[in-house]
Amino acid sequence: MTNVREIAEEIAELLTFDSFMDCEITVDPFKAMSTVETDQDVSIIITDLKMPGLNGLQLIKKLLDRYNNNRDFAVIVVTGHAGTKEAIKALQLGVMGFITKPISPDHLLHAVGRADETLQLRKFEKRLHEHLVHNVEARTQEVRLLSDDLLRAKRNLHSLNQSVSASNKIKSEFLSMLGHGLRTPLTPILGFAELIAITSSEKGDMEQHRYSKTISAERFKLLRIS
Repeated sequence: MTNVREIAEEIAELLTFDSFMDCEITVDPFKAMSTVETDQDVSIIITDLKMPGLNGLQLIKKLLDRYNNNRDFAVIVVTGHAGTKEAIKALQLGVMGFITKPISPDHLLHAVGRADETLQLRKFEKRLHEHLVHNVEARTQEVRLLSDDLLRAKRNLHSLNQSVSASNKIKSEFLSMLGHGLRTPLTPILGFAELIAITSSEKGDMEQHRYSKTISAERFKLLRIS
């Protein structure tokens, strides 16, 4: 038990001396879980596989299961007796580093530095993803508004076309009625004009004959318009 604490203190001293971070030490896995829960600044967890009450693999699994969706932290395992099976299991759980005893300061600092860089990269990727999602949502909203504008314009154009069609129909009906109304009085006028033209020609009244022909010609023009 004392040996575990001494190792933890040694690790904390190395990391603090190298200005990596402030370290909290505990040899109780349940207290470690409580610390992670209450301190949102905890980002890197260094644990031994052999601990009283809860081994390292169980601790890692509980932490990753509990905070997988809302916390991002790195786990580094330190052990002097883990076999290949335990190492593979630890890596499968998401462990980022695996350090054997006796601890090499360079190896420890390298593992913690790599874990810190990985966390920073994840934060950057998360911010980038959020930025892209925001931009996509904004562009989608713009396209949606443009689509709505186009739909309204299409409806207005359809309404205008209907109005034009209705106006053309009314115009056609009016001209048809006007033509029918003109044909009825013009028919006898044409008859009388032709009769006057014949009688005036027989009488030699060429002026009257010319007037009657003019009436006939204008009457035909009106009929063609109608």
